Amino acid sequence: MLKLSQGMNQIGETAHQGLNETVEVLRSLSGGDLKKTMDGDYQGSFDEIKQALNGTISKLKSTVGS
Repeated sequence: MLKLSQGMNQIGETAHQGLNETVEVLRSLSGGDLKKTMDGDYQGSFDEIKQALNGTISKLKSTVGS
């Protein structure tokens, strides 16, 4: 039971960190800040979110710079 509860806590912490970083970056983006990106080390869905969000920011920087 201890290992199960530790695993559940780890999953919860990973989800919490991933969501918090995503919200932080999106808030910056919605305020016009194109400097902030997701930098955490994620796997699975959070890595996909990170790649998509950072790619979007990169393209927006390119578009705004043109």
